Amino acid sequence: MEIAQYLSTKELLTCIRVSRTCEAHFTPALWTTLPLEKMVVKKNKSPPPIQWNADSVRHLSIKVSTFSKGLSSFQTNVLRECRNVKFFQIEATPVEEDLQILQFEDKVWTVLTKFVKENQGICRVDLGNGNINYSKDFIQALAMLPALEHFKAEYIVLQGRQLGQLLRLLPPDSGTNHVTALKSFSTSGAWMEGVEGLKRIAADKTLLTLTSFNLTGAYNLTWNEQVDLICRFPKLEILEWFYIDRKSCTEEFRANDFVTKIFKKCPRIKKLAFLSTVRMSPKIADYQNNINDKHLETIFRSAPVGLERINVNRSKFGPLAFKSLKSRPFFSTLKELDLDHCYEFTSQMAVECLESCSGLTKFVVVEISAADIARSAKKQGSKKWKCRNMEYLKAHITQLGSVDPPHANASQKVQDQYKKSLQLHKTVLGQLSIMTRLTHLDVGRSKIPSIFGSDEESLYSSEEDDEESLCSSEEDEEDWEDYEDTRDMNPIQTMLMKQIRKAMEREFLGLGIDRGSTGDKRAKNGYLTLRGDAGLNILATWSQLRYLNVQDLKQSMSSDDAHWIQKNWPRLHTIEGELHSQAQKSQVLKAIALGDRIFK
Repeated sequence: MEIAQYLSTKELLTCIRVSRTCEAHFTPALWTTLPLEKMVVKKNKSPPPIQWNADSVRHLSIKVSTFSKGLSSFQTNVLRECRNVKFFQIEATPVEEDLQILQFEDKVWTVLTKFVKENQGICRVDLGNGNINYSKDFIQALAMLPALEHFKAEYIVLQGRQLGQLLRLLPPDSGTNHVTALKSFSTSGAWMEGVEGLKRIAADKTLLTLTSFNLTGAYNLTWNEQVDLICRFPKLEILEWFYIDRKSCTEEFRANDFVTKIFKKCPRIKKLAFLSTVRMSPKIADYQNNINDKHLETIFRSAPVGLERINVNRSKFGPLAFKSLKSRPFFSTLKELDLDHCYEFTSQMAVECLESCSGLTKFVVVEISAADIARSAKKQGSKKWKCRNMEYLKAHITQLGSVDPPHANASQKVQDQYKKSLQLHKTVLGQLSIMTRLTHLDVGRSKIPSIFGSDEESLYSSEEDDEESLCSSEEDEEDWEDYEDTRDMNPIQTMLMKQIRKAMEREFLGLGIDRGSTGDKRAKNGYLTLRGDAGLNILATWSQLRYLNVQDLKQSMSSDDAHWIQKNWPRLHTIEGELHSQAQKSQVLKAIALGDRIFK
């Protein structure tokens, strides 16, 4: 029954208990998603009835910890029974991601390889981000899946032939009658061998329909090879590209390649996220961003007219790039603009985006000055900011005065300053209240973001790595005429995978960030304050808010304020930062503000 897919496990169990007929209809839905780690035989209990429900499994997930002690005989049998899996996933916990290279038994890879070969209907593969030394045969089995539409992997070794088959530049299998075109491909820190041969392939154009391509920190691929690879997909709509030059210390960023090659071959790009870095020293892994304001001006001047989402965080986006961006017709309809850690992007530019971009749903900048917001409010008059569709906002509000009420015997000057600061504060909140669809608000202290996505964790590391051994190896110039794989990849994997994560994390630091700047220019006594007497009630329009970050903003809420939040922001489920200077009181206030949601 179609309704089953919309029910929770608890609701499904309730339906099953109604009658035998309902049990027959709703039981398969319980087995649609199967975590392999739960398939264990407990003492004095009968094993899970997988033999009657294996055909219902569509999503099979395996945690890395499941492999650590080898697969049990029952888990092996589960993998043999499942024949209709569509989504195959290997998951790693944050702890497992930081472990050294994980070597699994040959038996494990034999079972997994056979599982993939017998589930030719798999259309989605997510290999997670664990430090796993994948079997060559296992990767080859994935590359030959004819129905594959979505592929994601991190820290993986790919042969040129395997990459070609995954991207549909080469047919997965000559004996396959029907091959599905790939829709999305995402790799991070992948080591690629023998890719030069792909350039000569005359691929079936009906299969080159890739729309989403994430090529982050690829090893062993030159700039030209990566550009050529991107240009093979004319229907590309999402391009996320982080290029790392691990050898050159002086190479200039080639912005014209975007204009003359990428944009010319891929005119449908709607989301563009990119970063380019060069190695500053041949002896240490010190990388710097080599994209300047002039480069960005060139790129945006020729960007596709359908561009909707831009992510160039940690770049030197400045006045030239902004002027070029404003001149394009898509500026007013931009949906996302991520300029985190772009310290040359000014507060005035940020306010201009809020005034002009009616389609903006995600906006990430270093800071916005309260004074600029007030000037905009005065200039706009009865006209409000156009960014009413905003859902995700990350910006530090600066130049706010203290809104703590002065003592009764305070001087007139102090009283006047307080009134002025309070009025400015309420003006800022009034402008922000226009964003009635806001779900994510981050006004806390900035964190170093990871590339093209989560900005919740710092990637700084003080450990030294021996990445030099990775960068000193010469590229293999051999061609593979018949696309036959003659290399033994196991020694390469053993060497690379022990170092590749630390090397990538080192490269993902605040590249190009002026480390002398904190991006935090707030007045000494002024912070964005969420408190009743400071105008909290103005923000009653944020009924959709789910995430709030006030990290390091020295909040001083009362229980009344927390109750107000619980009532007016009913969907809020996460609060980062303290709500009061006293940690214990802050925890109590969070519990009140989140209500029952804190336990969900």
